[in-house]
Amino acid sequence: MSSWDQLLKRQAQERRKFLQSLADKGLSLGEGAKATSMTPSGFAHMLKREGIPWKRHASGIGGSKPRNSADDYKKCAEQGMTVAETSAHLDVSFNAVRDMAARHEIKFKDGRRGNPNWI
Repeated sequence: MSSWDQLLKRQAQERRKFLQSLADKGLSLGEGAKATSMTPSGFAHMLKREGIPWKRHASGIGGSKPRNSADDYKKCAEQGMTVAETSAHLDVSFNAVRDMAARHEIKFKDGRRGNPNWI
């Protein structure tokens, strides 16, 4: 084996060792990409090519919050909550409540003053 081939082989081993050390630190994919001055997509491709398993992180600090089911929204509507009240109660956006209501035909109390109609 030529010295050039030995050099390439040693570089590949050191690259795998370095990538594995980053993976063992528990970094996110973005943090690993920054550590190597690469884009996240390029870094992910290199991990795949080298066969290095990388623990996936949920987005945001502390991970993602659990999703609410359509039943959760229906219970709020049955209790007479408005869309805005449901939004605050379930810790989701106003539009998320409206979208769920449209998808599952859930009727919420009309929150406008003086209007007893349901929407």
